[in-house]
Amino acid sequence: MTYQKGFPKTKTRALIEFIGQQASQQMHFLYKEDNQCIYAKIPTKNDREVPYYRYEDAQLNDYVGKYLQTKLTPKTFKALRVDMKENLFQGISNKAIYNLPQISMENDNVLHVKTKTNERDFDLVDVLKEYKVKKTDKIIYEVTALTDEAFQLYVKDMDLSKTSKTDMTLFIKQDLSDIVVTQLYPGKLDKALDKNNLILYKSLLTKLDADRYLVKSASGYRILDYKSQQLKSVDDNDYLSLDGKYVYINGNKKDLQEGEQRIQTIENYLKGNDKYEREFNLSFKKIAKKLKLDTSGVSSASINYFNKDFVVIRLNFSGVVVGKAGATNVIIDLQEKNPTAYIVDLGLE
Repeated sequence: MTYQKGFPKTKTRALIEFIGQQASQQMHFLYKEDNQCIYAKIPTKNDREVPYYRYEDAQLNDYVGKYLQTKLTPKTFKALRVDMKENLFQGISNKAIYNLPQISMENDNVLHVKTKTNERDFDLVDVLKEYKVKKTDKIIYEVTALTDEAFQLYVKDMDLSKTSKTDMTLFIKQDLSDIVVTQLYPGKLDKALDKNNLILYKSLLTKLDADRYLVKSASGYRILDYKSQQLKSVDDNDYLSLDGKYVYINGNKKDLQEGEQRIQTIENYLKGNDKYEREFNLSFKKIAKKLKLDTSGVSSASINYFNKDFVVIRLNFSGVVVGKAGATNVIIDLQEKNPTAYIVDLGLE
């Protein structure tokens, strides 16, 4: 591992993905086609319907150049991120061209949906009667996944008891001829997506092997084991990558430990074998030395971002006796055989 102060100097696929993710928070990535990335924004109280946005690869590439040309601090990094969020994304008004459903919440919690091939009202009081949803309840909803055949909605009733599981998932055909209501919990999803429904909605899932699929949720991915009829997630101590395809072993512990780090594909992780995609050694002492910190060690360490071969970590250093010695982010680029750890404080917590 090579340790270097400052932000990466070269545009790489992984760096571009990271910067793109920083601008697309509060959005769900839906698909990419003809060098265009399509997103659904999480609606706010000011949005009459689900807003959709797009940007082209060339536009994002230009913005990455700005990051490389700027001396990055928490303040300048935040300013670039805000500017990119405001100017990179272009709103999509003609939704039919991109096969995006037009979705709005009408009075009495009636969900109005219009697609390229059909238009229909879904009375959520009836559709979600199992969950005792009422006409007066405050409902939030998000488009989390989409294909030409179907789309997936996350729905949460803000007025149901906090002790109950109030978030629901709706799988809906693009022609609006079918809808499956479930929750992304063991015993729920596996029953809802039975053999027939799995055929209808498998385009929304990412196939891992003959029996297992990745299912997208509002906050990440879950694993549907169709053979055992179980819904699984990675161990609480492990960290699933942004795309759901890689696992950082022990990356989600309360405090990330220095020393040997291991990353597996989700397939090998589920098999429980010892095949690792990447292995590298991380030294907090070397990072502190590069920063010339007078410190007794790291008080906290956590992952801010992880996707395949790019990791961003937050380190907080303690003073020798009391207090804080400093803090930084560490960008680890694993695309090279000898990975580089770039030490730069971006203000990411």
